Amino acid sequence: YRPEIMRFVPNGFDTTTFKPDPQKRLVLRHEMGLSDQYVLVGNISRYDPQKNHPGLIECWGILSALRPEVRFLLAGKGLDAKNPVIRDLLSSAGIDEKTILLGIREDIPALLNALDLFVFSSNSGEAFPLIVGEAMSSGILCVGTMVGDTADLIGPYGRVVEPDESSALLQACLEMLNLSEEEKRKLRENSRKRIQEHFSLETMSQGYLSVYREFLSSSISGEKKTSN
Repeated sequence: YRPEIMRFVPNGFDTTTFKPDPQKRLVLRHEMGLSDQYVLVGNISRYDPQKNHPGLIECWGILSALRPEVRFLLAGKGLDAKNPVIRDLLSSAGIDEKTILLGIREDIPALLNALDLFVFSSNSGEAFPLIVGEAMSSGILCVGTMVGDTADLIGPYGRVVEPDESSALLQACLEMLNLSEEEKRKLRENSRKRIQEHFSLETMSQGYLSVYREFLSSSISGEKKTSN
């Protein structure tokens, strides 16, 4: 590969679909039987070793002991009550009665709005984790592991820790939850603003157009030189 001719265009997010929606938050939390007195921490993924659900649930078990008002949510393929491994992990961590298992869902924009904190726990195999950007675009506080482009997405508006470090993930969650309401509000606003300014569909489209224009310009210049 020749780095000098490479151009990087990051994926974009639909910020009109993934946006803060207080009404969706109220409806979803009502359906799940959660009042605003509970803090909802969630992970949306698929059941797969690279997602490191054992490490995530270990972290959540300790978090629950330190913050009794916290409840947890897992959604995605294989993250339902039919999965005996997940059930055993939740039981061992002491949070089986505090965790909502939803399995596959089609209403991710609404589901994200029900959360107070999104935790991305993957330890490998990630490139550009779309769910992190979708959560940020929805104005949700994020904690993630340093795999793929997670750190580039979150930037200074969340917490990023090394993978497979449950204690570091726990500390990051606590730091976010212990922020004042004003600090949380600013982080939510800045997270969404970061996606809008750097990772929107419009930004992605302009990035591709720039590459195409550059290519066409160089091609035309090359043809002129050849003809001369």
